[in-house]
Amino acid sequence: FNGAGELQDDAGSYGIFAQSVGGGGGVGGSGKLKGIPFGGSIPGCEICGKISFGWGVGLGAAGGKGGDGGAVTVDVEGGSIRTGGESSPAIFAQSVGGGGGIAGVTALSPLTTGGFIESVRGTAVGSGSASGSGGIVEVDYTGLIATTGDASHGIFAQSVGGGKKTAAKADLRSFGKAVTINFAGSLSATGEDAHGILAQSGGADGAGNVTVDIAEGSVVSGGKKGMTNNGAGIMIMDGASNMLTNAGTVTSAGGIKGVAVAHTGVGQLEVDNSGAILGDVLLGKNGRFNNRSGGRVEARLIDLGGNGVLSNEKNGVVYPGGDSRLGLTRIEGNLLTAGILAEDIDDAEADRVNVTGTAFLGGFVVPIISNIQQRSQQYTILSAAGGTTNQGITVEDTAVIDYQLLFPNPNDMVLGIELDFSASGLN
Repeated sequence: FNGAGELQDDAGSYGIFAQSVGGGGGVGGSGKLKGIPFGGSIPGCEICGKISFGWGVGLGAAGGKGGDGGAVTVDVEGGSIRTGGESSPAIFAQSVGGGGGIAGVTALSPLTTGGFIESVRGTAVGSGSASGSGGIVEVDYTGLIATTGDASHGIFAQSVGGGKKTAAKADLRSFGKAVTINFAGSLSATGEDAHGILAQSGGADGAGNVTVDIAEGSVVSGGKKGMTNNGAGIMIMDGASNMLTNAGTVTSAGGIKGVAVAHTGVGQLEVDNSGAILGDVLLGKNGRFNNRSGGRVEARLIDLGGNGVLSNEKNGVVYPGGDSRLGLTRIEGNLLTAGILAEDIDDAEADRVNVTGTAFLGGFVVPIISNIQQRSQQYTILSAAGGTTNQGITVEDTAVIDYQLLFPNPNDMVLGIELDFSASGLN
């Protein structure tokens, strides 16, 4: 596909809709009941937000007989897609096994039982109760994507199997297959509950790998935290051994106060960053974050599940608390650095990194000083609950400032500053 699309502000509008459903299901249709945010707010209403009629289904998005979803591929070069309505993703690519699909767009609460996954506000998206596996899903996109509505993701890609294993359904077969997204260009999702990219693989018997690649020079920005999610730049759900490779910029409308990358559910996520990641990184259990040469990280929280590793490689840069602002970065996991820790310093305050695990410290500390009043100062710039290991980390003096890195106890690294206005220091 090569072209552009401008959509109106209607809720439930899709820029590109690509779907394969095994065993029945499909799109449940739309129910526009404005001004009523949740079905539960209507006394005595048992089905509000749960029934949506349309082609392919009779109730919700429940499928009929079991079956496997087929492969779904979206390939766009030079595209331009803009949507403005609520629950209006620019690209929706889905393969569902066992029946299922989309329960419909409504202002009421969605039906979220029986394997459904709420992906956009007012919809239930996912698999039905019958046996079946999702197919391979791939999205290759070059160009512009812009969504402004709440819960309107830039790219939604999902492969899910149907059903839930019970004693009565021990022979159920349900797998999610591989989900791959390759993006080059500019993607902006600015609404509440809107992810820039949302990708998922899941099933009762297992999931495939989710792979996302952001090309050099590209920008992916999510929206704002809302009622149902954090509006991340990139959100990966479930999967197996998932990989995000970023050579562009990944962030959200909240900037460093928002969420850049997140993973939830089963599986694990590894991030390879040679671009810029601006915002929190929430990888969860066994998360691994490789900040490669040229990579830049500005985050208040890097959650690696307590046992994962942030590896800051040579010429990679971590800005604790963000560039040009005093702040704290908390790493829930372990730190291995051979790159640069850029430390903002303003008189009596300095950036700080708190690590819940261990810290192996090589590379450089680069102080960025905006104000110094005292001739001699010391700052605790890193503390690791599991202990620090000095692997040759250094800091370079300037013409008028002598620096020193100190390890006064097993857990802390301290930066010492001594102003030197002697003639030898000025020459």
